[in-house]
Amino acid sequence: MKISKKYLEIRRQRRWKAYIDYVRECGEKGIVPLPFREWKKKKELEFESWWRETVYAMFEIEEAPRKEDVQKLDRELRLKITANELAKLYEKIGDPELKRAIVKVLELIDAQIKAIQRL
Repeated sequence: MKISKKYLEIRRQRRWKAYIDYVRECGEKGIVPLPFREWKKKKELEFESWWRETVYAMFEIEEAPRKEDVQKLDRELRLKITANELAKLYEKIGDPELKRAIVKVLELIDAQIKAIQRL
């Protein structure tokens, strides 16, 4: 793609005008302005980061899962593992009172899992 000389000239003039405005603002604030090349590089980096953020917000889906979601799944998984272990224990023991206690605990675990899934 060929860029016209007129476009490049207009762009250069706009950049110089922006730099002059920057120097004027620095003078009003009493700050020493950056040299043109450093200012230009800084502006390009700002624009590049702004562009990345904008494009990321427009097109990207969340890459990493949210911390709350991970914690929620972790709690749910731990409860299911505990329920599995209790179910195995329930099959091995013969004491009816202990079996009733295990059933109550399993019911509580199921209620907690359902509560976590509703969040």
